[in-house]
Amino acid sequence: MKRRNFLIATAGTAALTGIGCHSNLSDQENLSSALLDNNKKIAGFSLSELYEKLSSHFYDDFLPFFLKYMVNYKDGGFYPYTEWDGKPGSGVKSQESWWLGRGIWMVSFLYNNLKREQEFLDIGERAVKIIIKNKPEGDSFWHKSFTPEGNPAEPPSDHIYDDLFIAEGLAEFGIASGDKQYIELAKQTILKCLRIYDSPEYKHAPTYGLNIEPLKAPGILGHWMVFLVVTTQMLKYNDDSEIKVINDRAVDAIMNYFYNPEFELLNEILNHDMSRPGNDFSQFVYIGHAMESLWMVMWEADRRQDKELFNTAAQRFRRHVEVAWDDVYGGVYRSLNHVGKNIWELDKQMWTQVEIMVGMLLAFEYGGFDWAREWYGKMYLYFVKNFSLNKHNSPMWLLGGSRLPWDEPRQGTGAIYHLPRWMMMNLLSLERMG
Repeated sequence: MKRRNFLIATAGTAALTGIGCHSNLSDQENLSSALLDNNKKIAGFSLSELYEKLSSHFYDDFLPFFLKYMVNYKDGGFYPYTEWDGKPGSGVKSQESWWLGRGIWMVSFLYNNLKREQEFLDIGERAVKIIIKNKPEGDSFWHKSFTPEGNPAEPPSDHIYDDLFIAEGLAEFGIASGDKQYIELAKQTILKCLRIYDSPEYKHAPTYGLNIEPLKAPGILGHWMVFLVVTTQMLKYNDDSEIKVINDRAVDAIMNYFYNPEFELLNEILNHDMSRPGNDFSQFVYIGHAMESLWMVMWEADRRQDKELFNTAAQRFRRHVEVAWDDVYGGVYRSLNHVGKNIWELDKQMWTQVEIMVGMLLAFEYGGFDWAREWYGKMYLYFVKNFSLNKHNSPMWLLGGSRLPWDEPRQGTGAIYHLPRWMMMNLLSLERMG
């Protein structure tokens, strides 16, 4: 087994600072027995059988569909989601900044880690050219979208997400191509985003559709989540001191500020100074982001070889999944709008389901937690049953829907970020364990 020695631990590691009564490590098994016991299967599959399943999902189903329908070979860019038959979804544009960055990341990560073929670099390069052609000056954002000719079509957004995803794509493409100019541009984009976000004049003030007075220049968990995942990936290849400072801030923000010890969940919105808001945002948990953020902390903890950080993040991740799980129909919810009043958004989105499987396999691989094996199996079986479109003669997966997504009318499919990230991350975990 190709696993990390630093996390070999037994139940004796249970006492960790900052973990409350819902986060008990006493059920942690010895890492070696958890991974090597052939009787312990995941969703009824051995590790090798699960690898074959995920390999089929990715290489036989997703990748051919992506290459046929989700790449704009004429103009460059990506169709981020489609109809079941592969036609572009209603209103979908192939050259939106958000999706250009994510698509560049996807093909570059695939090239760097799983399938080193020139085709993926070529697809990424065409999208990169659109980005480079439209590089903004100073502390301005990229435009939100571009025409088929690659010229600005919509003004920039008021948030840093578009530029952060562009940075993630450029950094991974720079690693894939060996061209350091893209890594440097990614770095400068991240530093720009941090300057804008740190400003008390930052204009993005989301309310998530809630009837809550927006905060001025709020602290936003989703922003730190993306800062973290981008910088972790960059630091795996180059120990840049400026990127490391941002990475440290992201971990600190997620684990020590957004974490609310009152109910042991991560808030989504804080005041600009990272204090708890005086309004109902103090009760708001965008639990999809919270679960994503915590597996990213686990991933960063592995990079740092920090067992305590890993275990704390893993137990908090478990707590969020247990709270978000629908005990009646299965699957996890996206948003807990008010903790005290127990008000939820009841929709089931594809991205929230697959992010659980990324985190659970990391928790099992590096921590040997038997609960992670069990939760992965539970989530995988639910997802295959309720989101697979195989029964409709499509190799893809639903984007999501109501609490009973399979009862919804015809929906979109695909998505070029969360879905392939789940498959690729899980395949790499299983390769390391296999």
